[in-house]
Amino acid sequence: MTTEESAARSAHIAKDLRDRAYSNRVSQGRLALAAGVSRSAVNEHLNGRTPIVMSVFLDYCDALGVEPETILRAAQDAARK
Repeated sequence: MTTEESAARSAHIAKDLRDRAYSNRVSQGRLALAAGVSRSAVNEHLNGRTPIVMSVFLDYCDALGVEPETILRAAQDAARK
């Protein structure tokens, strides 16, 4: 995997999580509580400014009611295009 593919995958994951939070009306505060991180950390993650560690990613997925593999597979597919 190239650096560009990795960056594209990370950006896609952040956007997917952000879009799902918006469409499900899940606030950044609620995601922060679910993942045990600050609201500002959620903002940084969802805007792609800082990487998301796996444990936090899994907590976000749980709070959004989505299977992690759904987001990861979509990011992988998008990075290949």
